[in-house]
Amino acid sequence: MSCLLPQPSIAGDVSFFVSQGEFVYDKLAIEHAIKSFVGSSDNSLQLIKSSNNFSTFLNQVEDSYQNEVQIISPNLAKGISLNFNKNFNQSLETYSSIGYQRGQSEYYLPDGLTPFTDPIDIKGRFEATKIATSILIRQKIYKFVDLRLSAGVHLTEYLVVSNVQSNLLDIKSRKRGSLVGSSLSFALTYGDKIKFKPSIIYDVYEDHFAQVYFRLDLEKTF
Repeated sequence: MSCLLPQPSIAGDVSFFVSQGEFVYDKLAIEHAIKSFVGSSDNSLQLIKSSNNFSTFLNQVEDSYQNEVQIISPNLAKGISLNFNKNFNQSLETYSSIGYQRGQSEYYLPDGLTPFTDPIDIKGRFEATKIATSILIRQKIYKFVDLRLSAGVHLTEYLVVSNVQSNLLDIKSRKRGSLVGSSLSFALTYGDKIKFKPSIIYDVYEDHFAQVYFRLDLEKTF
């Protein structure tokens, strides 16, 4: 007598999303803007780069350069991702995705940045390609409504463009790089073939910078 075990099933979907609060890209844009003023060897720049969250980062910028940083428009991003999941049972699955997103933000320094005292406007724009994989636990709580908890890792290749403007200056710079991190997310999904999914996501990167942000997906199963 043989025992037949259930085989994992594989499914996929495409997701269109918006996110608010991925401040790691704002941090990179402001760092790069400051570097264009003071140079990469500045001790204060090395200090603010070590910040482990965005609020601490802004406070250290203000303390180090004796200025105020005003948030005009925090990071808002839009993107698309292709996702694949392997279901082992009704509750457990692996989830892998590759996605592209772009966003922008704006910050204002009314007292300038030493040695310049004119007000400075910093506009940041980013593009990113992310590959992620995770373990996901899913619990159905109502018809077409699921609760999802996932933990995983991700690799991101990014381009950040910083535009620094004042009465005296107009500097645009570009920075390419990569980010490695881990994530924990909590999400609700509603729907069948087309799903509406709000999520709260906690990211930690290899330099210990951490962020919590909101993401809203519209997923189409194929």
